[in-house]
Amino acid sequence: MGSRLIKHFCLLFVLLSSTTVISEPLTHKQKSCLSCHTVDSRTAFRGPQIGGLPEAYIYQQLVDFKTGLRVGVDEQNVMAAVSQSMSEAQMKDIAEWAADLETTAMFDHSKASDLPGFQVYETTCLDCHSSFMGRLMTGSPNLESLSPDYLVSQLHLFRNGSRHFKSPTKHQTKMMKVVKDLSEVDFANLNAFIKSAMP
Repeated sequence: MGSRLIKHFCLLFVLLSSTTVISEPLTHKQKSCLSCHTVDSRTAFRGPQIGGLPEAYIYQQLVDFKTGLRVGVDEQNVMAAVSQSMSEAQMKDIAEWAADLETTAMFDHSKASDLPGFQVYETTCLDCHSSFMGRLMTGSPNLESLSPDYLVSQLHLFRNGSRHFKSPTKHQTKMMKVVKDLSEVDFANLNAFIKSAMP
């Protein structure tokens, strides 16, 4: 009985020790993430808030950065460099942790519904990004925690072909097509609307 208890204690000690060893680099990477991905960030390349985004979505972005699908502009190049040192397990751990972070609302489409760009948003963005079921069915991110500046920058990347997917789903393919097919007037109106839609 005493021997079995000692074995159980030793096993528990090993498990706890292993957890401690694994969590140390993750904690360091968590701090690295938060240095850019918060509303209070003062870094040169302030990233979007990552809390509230689906875990699978965050993980896929890290994979895309690491494999070179998301490169070309300074902000993306920074993330591409950071992700090179991350293992698959670390990326999954970061995604799980980040998805539960609290966020501050940065975008509210109702605040600028009187602008022409709202009609563009309503017909091209609303269904996939602004309802729970829409996001669940399409895997689209919730835009509420993303800053207008970030949203506008991503629209431009989609429009000029700098935002890529390895094996785009039908919804991602639709996203790329919708943005590219917007007229210059509609695209400009959409950008102006987004910039004005602060909570």
